[in-house]
Order: sequence, then structure tokens, then C-alpha cells
Amino acid sequence: VQDLSFLDGLAGQTVGDPDRVDGLTIAVPVDAAAPGRGVASYRIFVNPRVLDEPSAVLGRLVRHELTHALLGARGRGAPLWLSEGIAEYASVRSMSPGQRRLPSRALDVGASATDLPGHAEFGSTDAEAWYAVSWWVCEYVAATYGESTLLGLLEQLAGGADQDRVLPDVLGIDGPSLVRRGVAMMTTTYG
Repeated sequence: VQDLSFLDGLAGQTVGDPDRVDGLTIAVPVDAAAPGRGVASYRIFVNPRVLDEPSAVLGRLVRHELTHALLGARGRGAPLWLSEGIAEYASVRSMSPGQRRLPSRALDVGASATDLPGHAEFGSTDAEAWYAVSWWVCEYVAATYGESTLLGLLEQLAGGADQDRVLPDVLGIDGPSLVRRGVAMMTTTYG
């Protein structure tokens, strides 16, 4: 468990630097030689350096990763902002609003957001803030349209569907408008 050398094999398979990751959900294929045969199970990796964090922080991380495992292939190919945003959204549901911590840079990063974040943003030094922006975009969708619409959006965007077409069809707004509204809700809550 303490040997982190396997993280070297994750380069290119995760967003950002694998050494900085707090947790990962890893799909275990039925047959490693034939990935098309499906997934046998999911494993959650929690970096040992976070095990000494307060139980609320560790619990939130585990709930985030469990959400990825539970969704499994349901959102495969969906934009990163949506899959990570839903995992963050689900990770805080059991916490009282006063316990839902926001990364210190999230409000600054959100204020500069002009569109929904992608791989570059999630791989940057501000990744934690972009997770928060994605969480609040999902909070906005759930509060405005309902949780069923949030999960429906995941299904609509799975498989790499064009979000520039799907967002206006499902929500009636485009990506830049959606991120502005999510950030506005985050700023009203934490500003």
C-alpha cells in the first residue's frame, strides 16, 4: 500500500501529475489483453499522504471516488467538467452547507472563467479550483433544472457527444453562459 511506484504507470492515463493525485478510481478490465471485453470492477486508490487528513476531508474524497465507481461507464466520454463536477457534487451532499469547504483559489479562478474547464484546466496548478467551478456548475444545473436533468446531461454527453449542441438542447444555454451562472451561484454562496 505504501509503494507508490505504480503511479508511474498512470502517466497519460490521468489528468495532471499522477504524483499529485489524492485519489483515483481505476477500471479493472475483464481481460487486460482485450479491453473491449468490459470492466470487471473498479478499484479506488487513496494516496497514503491524505490518510492523516480530518475525517471530513477523507470522507469527501472517498465519496467523490465512489461516485466515479458507481457511475462506471455511464458517463464514459462525457466532458471532464461534468464527470468531475458530478463527483464533487455528490461528495458534499451528506455534509451540512457550512462544512462544504471551497478551495481558496476557486473564487478567483471562477471569476476568470470564460468557458467550461477541460483537460488543460484540470491538469493545471489550479486544478483544485477548477474542480470547485465544475461542482458549482453542477449545483446550478441541479438547483435550476433538477438532479434528474444533471444525470440526464451526463447520459446525453457520454460517448463524446457535442456539448455545443447538447447544452442548448437540454438546458437552453451554452457553455460560457452555464459556467457564468454556476460561478455566480458559487460566489453568492461563498463570496
